[in-house]
Amino acid sequence: MTMAGAGHIDFERITQVYREESSKKQLVSLEPDFYDAANEYLKRLEKEAAKSAGENPTAAKTQFLQDELRKARKRMEQVYQYRERKIALLAQSKASGVEVEPEGMTTQDAVLFERILTVMNDLRGVVFFDGKIPAGHPQPPQQVEEKGPESGGAPPQKEPRQEGRKSATIYVTEDIPPFAGLEVTYKLMREDIVSLPEEVAEVLVKRGKARRIEVR
Repeated sequence: MTMAGAGHIDFERITQVYREESSKKQLVSLEPDFYDAANEYLKRLEKEAAKSAGENPTAAKTQFLQDELRKARKRMEQVYQYRERKIALLAQSKASGVEVEPEGMTTQDAVLFERILTVMNDLRGVVFFDGKIPAGHPQPPQQVEEKGPESGGAPPQKEPRQEGRKSATIYVTEDIPPFAGLEVTYKLMREDIVSLPEEVAEVLVKRGKARRIEVR
């Protein structure tokens, strides 16, 4: 993996990462909080643009800030899309048995990688082993023979709810900047004791930001 220059996040940094991601097949190495820092930059830029527009909507400064904000947002979307595809390919390689140890992922990248890998491994088990879909994955609809009132047929029953995915209880060892999961935004502080999805907990433990707690 190549390393995009670490440091302060601004329009030039986002453009640099965008150019590297769009031109390289391998995943560009980024610091764990890249997305969080980029979002903070976009929020600051949005406030500056709004303030300038309130003072003088036709001023050159206002036009410049609005143009920079629009381009920065677009490039961040493209950066994520490029990385999403590359991470999916890495997960596919690892699920196929290739030795893959991704480095330089953001916190959100690592969660995405672990979730894709978990789904792939689970469904490979469905195809190649017992044919049972693990709990937590969508179940195929059952075919129900339709019967009219005159036939006395009972209405189709709903499938029972599937149990949720595995979770793990962890003790947070240091403050962690807020990061987005697939369903919620996590805000974890030092000494928090929380139950998280297994793949999220695994990422935090591997990064030395938490340790597991055995619940009896």
